[in-house]
Parts: sequence; structure tokens; C-alpha cells
Amino acid sequence: MPATILGAVRDPKQYEALTFDGTKYVWQREHPPTTQADEARLKLTAAARYAVTDAATGNPVAIHRASVAWNDYRKRWVLIGNQQDRSGKPSHLGEVWYAEAEAVTGPWRKAVRVATHPRYDFYNPRQHPYFAADGGRVIYFEGTYASTFSRQVEVTP
Repeated sequence: MPATILGAVRDPKQYEALTFDGTKYVWQREHPPTTQADEARLKLTAAARYAVTDAATGNPVAIHRASVAWNDYRKRWVLIGNQQDRSGKPSHLGEVWYAEAEAVTGPWRKAVRVATHPRYDFYNPRQHPYFAADGGRVIYFEGTYASTFSRQVEVTP
């Protein structure tokens, strides 16, 4: 059995993606996953899985990359993701957001900013549930902190 599982992991043709088929979301192997940008292009509303907005302002949050993990304390799936903001205000890829959903597939709606890196990049955030403290009340995450896309003249040493 382990060889079969390992073989499936090594074979991208075995991977499934959650894709909107025109009427509903389905797991399938033929097409890439439907992204937040795809949902906007398709003008999905009620069916949207990634209609993420700032809980404080209602402004849309364009999630660039994220990780999702079950949180025992919240009894919900938790998404930690970074925002892509082409205006660069306060950063291009430095804002980190927290959102919850009842299912691993979302829908993801209200989000709260949990970290900011003005004029810097912080991308590819990953949660570390193994290190969660106080039954999941404290969540640890990491990401790549850089000035690569920020065009900063003075960088953090």
C-alpha cells in the first residue's frame, strides 16, 4: 500500500483540482483549479469560494498564496494568505490575512489582516499546526521576507 500512495504522489496525473464547471465546483483531474482571479473573471457571486473581503472595511482582498489547516481551537479551517496589491500600498506582497471556513474548500469570505510589511515582500505564507500553542489558540506561520519586488533602496539588514 505505501508504494501505491507514493506512486500517486509522484504522478501529477493523479492530482485533482477543485474547478468551477460552469454550474458548480467539482473535483477533477483534467483542468487546473479555479482561482480567485478566475472567479472574478466569471463574475461568480454566490458560488464563489474565494470572495475574500477585509472584515473591517469590506474591501476585496486579492489572495496571492495561502495555506489552509484545521484549527482545533476555532473548530474551523484557517487560511493564512498574503495579499497581492499591484498598487504597492502598503506593499505589493507584504500583507498577511487570516480567514476561516467550515470546509477546507471554503467559502472564504471575511478576513482580518494579521501582519503587515510596508514596502517589503512577505510571500508564500505557511502555517505550522504542529507548533500551534494553547490548543490552536496561537498559530505560527512563516513566509519569505524580501525586498525583491518592492524596489526598496534601503533594505533590512
